[in-house]
Amino acid sequence: MKKKYKVMIGLLAIILICIFVLFLLLGKKKIDEYSISKEDNFYFYVDDQLMEYKGKATLNRDNKVTNLLIKEMKLDAVTEPIYYKNKNKVIFPNSMSIIRPTLGMKQDRINYFTTLEYDDPVVKLSNVDLDMEVSNAFIYDGGNTYFFIDDVKIEYGDQKIDLPALSYIRVGYKDYMYMYNYSTKEMKYYEKIDDIVYAKTANYVINLSTDNLSVGDNSVLLIKNIDKLNNIK
Repeated sequence: MKKKYKVMIGLLAIILICIFVLFLLLGKKKIDEYSISKEDNFYFYVDDQLMEYKGKATLNRDNKVTNLLIKEMKLDAVTEPIYYKNKNKVIFPNSMSIIRPTLGMKQDRINYFTTLEYDDPVVKLSNVDLDMEVSNAFIYDGGNTYFFIDDVKIEYGDQKIDLPALSYIRVGYKDYMYMYNYSTKEMKYYEKIDDIVYAKTANYVINLSTDNLSVGDNSVLLIKNIDKLNNIK
């Protein structure tokens, strides 16, 4: 009888421990999933059409964006960077590649809702499980759009245009070009571009028409399938 009693006590203790652990896990899950919706002013471009909205960015407990809603419209269909209106900050609504030319022309992936914030002189990438400073790098959508973390010089034919960091450009091969200048907040459209378009810095050159990166005598084609890239670390 005593043996049976001890077994029942043991089973009861195990059940109580399991219940305690379950409550701990549920509590942790609730904390991890805690989020707030913070309203901000945003803008982005569809081609050369400016779209300005007040929207809500859902932030988790680490202030990482987990959702973005503007006037009841989800922005996962937007391929261009979305800018905060009153901050030096950008949200990328889709997964993109980030290329670091001076680190062996390394190509990695940043996941959707990654934010990039400029706090002179630091540029920081943030997402769930991502907090890192970056420099000598650019961001590419796998198609025709390039976002610049560095100041660059755009060159085609006999034209040379200085473009500051946090600007972006979309180039069709010997066709069109959209260029957004972050400093002046101007978007310009160029049609019938017959020349190859380059973005140049002191450290690297990007052929924006053929999606090719050169560092010194070495060059590489940029990967277009973003899903094949590893997450940046």
